[in-house]
Amino acid sequence: MTAARTLRRTAVPAAPLRVPAAWRRRYADLYDEPVRPTPDGGAVFHRARLWRRGGVCVLHLRGDRFEMAFQHGRLLRDEIACGTLQAAARVCRNAVRASVGEPLATVVSAYADLAIAERMLRRGLERARDRGDDALAEAYGLSEGAGVPMATLLRAALAPECAQTLLGKATDLAIGSDPAQCTSFAAWGDATAGGELLVGRNTDYPLTGYFDAHPTVIYFEPTDGGQRYVSITSAGVHNAGTVGFNEAGLYLACHTVPCATTSETGLPLFFVGQQVLRDATSLADAERMLHAERPAAGWSYHAVDMRRRQAATFELCWAAAATRRATGSYHVTTNHWTQDATRAHELDLNETVSADTRARYDRVVALIEAAGGALDVAGAIAILGDKVDPVSGRVRSTPNVVSASHNVTSAVLAPDRGRMFVARGPAPVSQNAYVELPMLDAFDPDALADAPVVTLAGGIDRGTHGALVDAERLYNEARAAFEYRDDADAAARLCRRAIALDPDNPALRVALALWEVRAGRYDAAERAAASARAHTWDGPRARLARYLCGRLAAHRGAADDALADLRAVAADPDVHPRLAAAAREAADAVARRGRLRLGRREIAPMSWLPDAFRYRGVLPAAVRERL
Repeated sequence: MTAARTLRRTAVPAAPLRVPAAWRRRYADLYDEPVRPTPDGGAVFHRARLWRRGGVCVLHLRGDRFEMAFQHGRLLRDEIACGTLQAAARVCRNAVRASVGEPLATVVSAYADLAIAERMLRRGLERARDRGDDALAEAYGLSEGAGVPMATLLRAALAPECAQTLLGKATDLAIGSDPAQCTSFAAWGDATAGGELLVGRNTDYPLTGYFDAHPTVIYFEPTDGGQRYVSITSAGVHNAGTVGFNEAGLYLACHTVPCATTSETGLPLFFVGQQVLRDATSLADAERMLHAERPAAGWSYHAVDMRRRQAATFELCWAAAATRRATGSYHVTTNHWTQDATRAHELDLNETVSADTRARYDRVVALIEAAGGALDVAGAIAILGDKVDPVSGRVRSTPNVVSASHNVTSAVLAPDRGRMFVARGPAPVSQNAYVELPMLDAFDPDALADAPVVTLAGGIDRGTHGALVDAERLYNEARAAFEYRDDADAAARLCRRAIALDPDNPALRVALALWEVRAGRYDAAERAAASARAHTWDGPRARLARYLCGRLAAHRGAADDALADLRAVAADPDVHPRLAAAAREAADAVARRGRLRLGRREIAPMSWLPDAFRYRGVLPAAVRERL
């Protein structure tokens, strides 16, 4: 019996995967009620309604937790069937497969499902019972309404935390999902036109083609206790813990942070975030609740009290929690920690991840300050769509840009005028139009159908940068081929087309080199790496490309060339410690043997950033040499 089958056989489910018969009897009327179309192209079901506003699905749900989730599932059943939840459920599995291949991926994925996800779920259910909540009500309701299996829903809900927990536990193997690149800001008072409060958010996550396909805004009206709240999400993603706000004016937006201190006994963060939106009425409430319930992995919550004009970032992991409060008239959060208590636990994956989050932070601060106190809604939308890399000063698709390639939702909130603006269209969605919708206080379900659809333009100037936009869409297709299907051959073909449109971005050439290695085309990989290396203005890509040139030279037996490149990388004062260690190890092996073969899966490319989780094999060098 394989290890994976042993794990599956011995695992005890943390939750029943079928809705109890008593629940079905209690909500029997829901199962029999039809969905009734409305003249405006929407629909009504039970006490809920759906509008379609300029490409955005808008839901008003009213009922208890089971009823609202069932309403969501039934009204957006067709959109949910398109696969966002199914794709989210595979995030961890896909990442592991891309990193280590089979058969190890089967074993590691089983461990992630059962030793990490199951334990997190148990912990979440225990804490919910302590509070007197039925945490599974929403999952049961959505499963029944949408016809999606409970196992899929639970995996989808836990996948982001599970992948980041695994990454922290397997730092030597570097197995896990790419860290997200979300960007949040709030500005008010002296920073904005007329002093109005503006809140901006880009959610960046490796589900392009799915999450961005059906942008959805949900107005929740609970009848079983708790405040009204809103979620800015995708069809089928019912939890509001990613981006949402409540009737007290409290806004929350989550950010992953790579963390070396993770625990499967931590709570799934989104469970806690949802509870905060239902119950908290101030930043102090949110801080108390979030600091009390430690997550399994590393996260930050960008929080804004929109009534009091206060903002903070809550930095959270299993081992520590800290708060960074706004000290002026704006506040920015990306994907790194700033407080001593949490910084000690941050995982420094590679140079690209570290530089990207800080570059986005610096760019948003610079743009807010450059507005000179005149920042308005259009300016906030322009920040979310910005494509300038502040490190190089160049316009580029990736990395170091606020409008990341895998940007799947974007929104600007203007609570003083009672409006929010939500982007629609394919990733990066911040390059598309934004649809105006009412804030919670201004939401009138009886008037929405007859209100005109208002949109605002977003994104960079296509007249000037049209080729870059087209190249980025091809690059997203390439990365999706690798991320979802482990198809490096298709990824490389698409990436070559992207480079033809955007030849000046070495990030695309590094990605191509990594995928050519995975596809086993070493000569093509060496050509791509050499072309990336020539772009010396991009130091991180030039260093990685030179490392690849050294490894590929060693693979074909050119020891002198290999040693020159590998030793230069190791000696570079700016090189990341992980890359330097890999270069030294490879140089030592070449010096001993004269040739060092490069296995197709020895380097583990990241799917959504032009870098790698791992620059050398899973097995120690001494073992690899004997094989």
